[in-house]
Amino acid sequence: MKNNKTIVIGIILIALGAMSFITGILYTLMLPNIYSSTSMVVVEFSEAGTQQYTAEALIALTKQKAALVKIRDVFDPVIVEQNMTEKWGLKETPIAHDIAFKILLDCVESVADEEAVGLIRIVVFREDPNEASVLANSISSNYQKLHDDSISIVEKATPGIRPVSPNLFLNVMRSLIQAVIIAGIGLLLLFIGKRSEPGT
Repeated sequence: MKNNKTIVIGIILIALGAMSFITGILYTLMLPNIYSSTSMVVVEFSEAGTQQYTAEALIALTKQKAALVKIRDVFDPVIVEQNMTEKWGLKETPIAHDIAFKILLDCVESVADEEAVGLIRIVVFREDPNEASVLANSISSNYQKLHDDSISIVEKATPGIRPVSPNLFLNVMRSLIQAVIIAGIGLLLLFIGKRSEPGT
């Protein structure tokens, strides 16, 4: 009786392994394509500042400046200029400005370059590549206005050609590894159960 239970559990695990692989593939195919668009700005440090601080200190200052990209003083004008409350609303019902701010906050990254002192990459992730580039350029423009002459735009964003997410290969490999582990345990139990049967 115990052997039969082991065999049944083994068969169930093998089936679950196959199902987990198929489910992982279907889930990946159902995910929306996400595109990224990047604009780059440079923080202009004074000559006295570059002489006074080390490169590491200047990079730390750049990171502080990068953190100031994702603030209301930068994002609020972008939401108004691009009419995001209307565009992100449902049908003809606009969303609240605060909700639009949170959406924008979640889809923007501002990264200070670790090697190029003063360089900040403003990256926007959206399903629409054109919207991503428009938002990235609008953010960099408003960020520049907020800081007067200390910020220069060195590269404008363009629509992404290929999606950055989902990563089909990576997700397939994860699903495959998970399926192999589950099915492998099932095969092992099936083998143990068969070996333990009387007369084997």
